[in-house]
Amino acid sequence: MLDLPPVAWEKARVYVQVTNRGLEPVTKTQVIALWTKSGTGFPDLPESFWKTTFPFDALCGALDESTGWHLVDKEVPCRTIDSVNPEVPELARFDWVPPLDATGGATILTVVESAGDPIEESIRKENKVDPHEIVPGSRHIALRNIKIQPFDYGVREPFLWPIDFPHIPYEPMGDTEIVVSQPELREGVRIVLPAGMTARAGLGSARQTRITEPELVRQLESMRLDPANAWELSGDDASLFLSLRPGERVTAGVIATPADARESSRFYLTQRNREQVVGGMMVLFRPQEH
Repeated sequence: MLDLPPVAWEKARVYVQVTNRGLEPVTKTQVIALWTKSGTGFPDLPESFWKTTFPFDALCGALDESTGWHLVDKEVPCRTIDSVNPEVPELARFDWVPPLDATGGATILTVVESAGDPIEESIRKENKVDPHEIVPGSRHIALRNIKIQPFDYGVREPFLWPIDFPHIPYEPMGDTEIVVSQPELREGVRIVLPAGMTARAGLGSARQTRITEPELVRQLESMRLDPANAWELSGDDASLFLSLRPGERVTAGVIATPADARESSRFYLTQRNREQVVGGMMVLFRPQEH
């Protein structure tokens, strides 16, 4: 079973694998799955999430969608797994009809909990809702942000897609740094910005460039991006600094080419604020035969 990018209005399935790393079976495990628009940063969960949407040892409730998170299954937000044994992982399956915002990729966040193995006490006690804090701080919470780009087997060409760079309001304030890690790619990754937006080179090899391929220029102009306001980031790690206003969410264009026409390859986009990682995405090129 291969992962595929979500397509708007086409039925899809989201699977959450639940593993018991203890010694005894865990019963009545609740699993919830949320999604948000894909980007290199993630919005907070709503303030009411732990009390209303995912209360302890109770039925799951409605979700306040004002922060940008949505339930994968609004009719039945949670799945209950009767028993999870240490020897064999279990799967929770959610049926999903992705909307337009999820086309091509979405960020999925899952939370798993049972009365016998509750989530870390401080999360509910302090009402923590920041994914940057709760995901690495809890073994019950996972976040997956991957862009899968299928391409025709044997045909190697550049791909362009939009990506959001959101301002993440962490202290101390400063420019947002977008880091490209691409040890598997032969060529640089190009980032195209809106007209008038300023950026500056960070670590590694980052230089200003201009997009000249006619088809890419046409697509960029339809996305309201400026082909002359582009940067190329090369080498294992390179970065670009962007100045974003508080609350601003900028959509840029990313152009990259698979390393090989017959094999899968990948690279990573990471967002940092003053050396603090606040989000990121993996892009996977996968060949397919027709």
